[in-house]
Amino acid sequence: MISVIQLAEADDQIGFGHLRELHALQQSFRKEQAPVSTFVLGARTSAEQSWANAQWVDSSETLSRLLSGTRATVSIWSFRRRLDSHLEKLLTDLGEVRVWITDQPDEPLAVDVLVVPVITRNTIAGWQAKMLQGLEYFPLDASYSNDPVGVGERPHEVLLSLGGSDPSKATLRLLPDVAGFDSTVVIGPGFVHADEVKSIAARFGIRHIDTPNGLQELLRTHRIVVTAGGNTLIEAAASGTPALVAWEDPHERDQGEAFERLGAAMVLGQGNLLDPTLLNQRARALLDDPALLTAMMTAGRRAVDGRGADRIVEAVLRQARHQQHAC
Repeated sequence: MISVIQLAEADDQIGFGHLRELHALQQSFRKEQAPVSTFVLGARTSAEQSWANAQWVDSSETLSRLLSGTRATVSIWSFRRRLDSHLEKLLTDLGEVRVWITDQPDEPLAVDVLVVPVITRNTIAGWQAKMLQGLEYFPLDASYSNDPVGVGERPHEVLLSLGGSDPSKATLRLLPDVAGFDSTVVIGPGFVHADEVKSIAARFGIRHIDTPNGLQELLRTHRIVVTAGGNTLIEAAASGTPALVAWEDPHERDQGEAFERLGAAMVLGQGNLLDPTLLNQRARALLDDPALLTAMMTAGRRAVDGRGADRIVEAVLRQARHQQHAC
């Protein structure tokens, strides 16, 4: 039997959204009758109820000691920071097939499969791994493959969702300028400014959703989304939701520009420096143009069909069976 161990890091700085990628992969592996265990390095928040079946660990040393000697066919890694010595050894020892998932491939690691589920201009050099690159490999919950309703039939207008932590607090800057619409603001689990967001939302009559268990329902009931350009942008495309990008980090700007070229998004600028009136103007112009909304919806679904997790699992299991047969 093929067994799988997934490892990730998550905290207020790294964020929590990428854990949903592993959740999607877990769903796909279980469809193939492959048991999955998930370990998360970081401080769990009370909001992460969907990860009750994952084991949270407070240090790399503890994680390494906990998994020392563990046998698994496949190990899947989703880490943003550079590995320390404990994790480097664990990567070497854990799993017959080692899979690394990243949207910013850096120094090559000794893995068997590299998954880069985004559009990137950077040349990926030095990796000896099998490469799965592009939006067709972005792991989303299986329900994202279902066709969304047309944007004109959706009950709400603007969804403001700037990630799990919004470290630059751009939400506070942009929130008043979505007040003229039927709007909802998402407060992520890492928002240290959550009370301020709630106060402003109440003042302007904007709905707020505190640490939702996923964004799919919200994305599919709003006509446009304002996002920082990370995973939410890809989820929006799969949901057929046109996006306005107020980016946080340069790689999010690059991804936003890539989706703009695809016709699924428009880049406004850096969220914490953006003139909020520009957001108001672009949102109004977009909402007043049903043909453009429909074109952006179609472009998003063409780019992201929601079947990425199944494609990754299929490739990884093929690799695992090949290596087992070779032995």
